[in-house]
Amino acid sequence: MAEKYTYWHNNTNTENSVDSDFFAGYDEARIPVQVPAGTYVAVLTGWTQIRNSKGTPNLKFSYRIERGEYAGQIVTDLKAMTKAAMGWTKQFCDSIGIDPRKDVSNYPEIWVELVTTIQDSADGRQYANVQTARRIVPPEGQAPAQPSSPAPGSSSSSQTLSEQVPGAF
Repeated sequence: MAEKYTYWHNNTNTENSVDSDFFAGYDEARIPVQVPAGTYVAVLTGWTQIRNSKGTPNLKFSYRIERGEYAGQIVTDLKAMTKAAMGWTKQFCDSIGIDPRKDVSNYPEIWVELVTTIQDSADGRQYANVQTARRIVPPEGQAPAQPSSPAPGSSSSSQTLSEQVPGAF
């Protein structure tokens, strides 16, 4: 059995060998931080089909925060694809104007306002849970991921957001 698990330079199976670029960017990588509960302006970056540890089918949505001190951080959300929950998932997808059977590249950039809470996972860790995602008109002149903007969830940020965002689609 040991011969089956050969690693790195000892690996004679070149099909699965690690190339020299495997760790490219490792030293410059930004460590993700815990995104606190709050309201964020984000871009929907994609979705994928997954099964949780119990085998339940889900759609996993990924969002990149575009404003405030957490700009650039990724927040994920799961929507169940069970028979009982499918209607809720379909309603969510319709509300942000997507068909999850298509690839994200079929759509223009989709801007959303996320409201997150903090949840405890089964292993005792905490994570940001998307409570709501509402499609919004992209803020005028918004350049992606500007950490110098006001912190999300602050009162001045919320007022500015409602003034800049005409409403949901």
